Amino acid sequence: MEELTTLLKAKEDLKTKLRKGEMVICPCCTQVAKVYKRKISSSSAYALIILSKKKVKGEFHLERTLVELDLLKLVRSDFPKLRYWGLIGTIESKREDGSSRNGFYRITEAGRLFIENKITLPKYMHVYNNKAFKSSGERITILDCLGEKFNYNEIINL
Repeated sequence: MEELTTLLKAKEDLKTKLRKGEMVICPCCTQVAKVYKRKISSSSAYALIILSKKKVKGEFHLERTLVELDLLKLVRSDFPKLRYWGLIGTIESKREDGSSRNGFYRITEAGRLFIENKITLPKYMHVYNNKAFKSSGERITILDCLGEKFNYNEIINL
């Protein structure tokens, strides 16, 4: 019973520290635990539009497609985070090493509506253990995400 009490206390301590925004080492599994507050980068919004405009239908391999479109340097690491808002979906398949990370994605219906400026999204997604669990902030459009760096009308009319 003492072990159970200790485990429950460890979980509560972990949750308390995470709510404060602290990075914590879990006392049970030694994993680094932190909640990340993410927003859609302008380069990811730009790449989403370009991928859609280039008629990427169904699934695509992110790195190969970004290389083909000469966008790799601009957007590679941020783009997969669009899944937190449901703008892209991952394509599951098994790799020889057992990892679910295979680099294949698809633009979702919500992603297409966002590109067309027909829906808004929460500005922030809060991510823990690579999963979004909460949203916050005002509602934003793709124009808000592109900011001053990119001109929506120029991109959409390519």
